[in-house]
Amino acid sequence: MNGFGLALPSAMFFLTCVSAAADPTWTLNKSDRGAYERLLKPEQKPDSQDPLSDGALAVSSNGGDIVEAWYEGPTSRYQHGILGDAIEASVLAVRLKNGAIEKLELPNTEVFEDRTPRIHDLDANGTLEVVTIRSSVRSGASVTVYGLREGRLVQIAATRFIGSPNRWLNIAGIDDYVGNGGLQIAYVQTPHIGGVLKLVELRDGRLEKIAEARAFSNHFIGSRLMDLSASGDFDRDGRLDLALPDADRNALRIVTLNGDAWVDLGTFRLPARIDKDMLTHSGADGLSVLVGLENGEYFKLTHNK
Repeated sequence: MNGFGLALPSAMFFLTCVSAAADPTWTLNKSDRGAYERLLKPEQKPDSQDPLSDGALAVSSNGGDIVEAWYEGPTSRYQHGILGDAIEASVLAVRLKNGAIEKLELPNTEVFEDRTPRIHDLDANGTLEVVTIRSSVRSGASVTVYGLREGRLVQIAATRFIGSPNRWLNIAGIDDYVGNGGLQIAYVQTPHIGGVLKLVELRDGRLEKIAEARAFSNHFIGSRLMDLSASGDFDRDGRLDLALPDADRNALRIVTLNGDAWVDLGTFRLPARIDKDMLTHSGADGLSVLVGLENGEYFKLTHNK
């Protein structure tokens, strides 16, 4: 393990503060705003009488018992404002495949400090779960998972709250990083202050930690953009990788999981901070990562294989 908590195989060297040009296995090229914006997918708004104003609708891509999820019940009871204002949600709502709507309301000491729920079958049992960011006004944020039990929406599992108010986390990806056919949740805890990249998996009603590493970010204070990360097999070795910014967002990092450790595949310095959602593009040269910077420039990273 190195000082960042990343395992480095002997045949690989750590690329912190090194440009892509120094590593011939990757190409970092300038892109343009048009190429980036053509890959953007517009957000859908929920059909709700009391929606979170900046919230978006999550739609299941696989059918299942839950087909849509969204946030309702705007509240100002948590004055953190990490996502641009101090209005958060107090209610999680889901639409079932039969058209019925189920809702869960949080106690008045908690909010959903989030914009869009995430619908996945985390435990591969054929029923769907909803992954959220739930915050306690006293103890900060938690990854919290909900699902249907006997037709009612209930909490299934959660990570511990961070432990202090106004401490947040942001989900970086939900995918099969382990390679076991299941799904794991990657998230950055405290992305604004020395972010820790964690990976957890739903096992027997608990979110069990698999790995963690330091010096990451995937958000900046006041932004409503929460997707400054992307998953994919970027080096085309058959294993899923995760792309996300370093702690100060001045570099793009690519990591992959090896056992119970994040392995660094490369860190690529950029001329300005990453401040836009990270996108992927599959082309003749493989799967690329597109990033937008606060100075208006765009870059594309591709593995040369």
